[in-house]
Amino acid sequence: MVMLFQLMVEHDHETFWFFHFFLQKTEHSCVINIGVSKNLNMLNDLINFMDPVFAEHLRGKGAGTVQSLFPWFCFCFQRAFKSFEDVWRLWEVLLTGKPCRNFQVLVAYSLLQMVREQVLKESMVGNDILLACNNLIDLDADEVISAACLVYAELIQKDVPQPLKDFFL
Repeated sequence: MVMLFQLMVEHDHETFWFFHFFLQKTEHSCVINIGVSKNLNMLNDLINFMDPVFAEHLRGKGAGTVQSLFPWFCFCFQRAFKSFEDVWRLWEVLLTGKPCRNFQVLVAYSLLQMVREQVLKESMVGNDILLACNNLIDLDADEVISAACLVYAELIQKDVPQPLKDFFL
């Protein structure tokens, strides 16, 4: 990640401060395993609340699927987008802290929703679900960000349980 920041600035000290700022803005650091685990737990809680049917399928047939999505958080979704500019666009949004804290979890939820119908229709199990998720490539950042913003808008309209309020609201 630091190498990517070096592409954006001229001096090493700017890279340091940029990376420092990035870690401060991402409450649950994507670089530290504890943060990744916390992100995955938030994602699991979000799926359970927003989409109980899909959550039940993941529990029944896709055991461990959500926990296996850790590369999304470790690499800040880099593999899913078609260009560095798209990755950078997502990072810009994450750095603002808007529309909410832990927006990266809403992004992951939105990506998972892209394979939802296929997973349910084909009654996919763990490895097939992971393969479908890994096949999400060449995405447009603005479309994914918009989808995640819609999830946030839906969240604030609902009677959200306390753990999710603490994460997002």
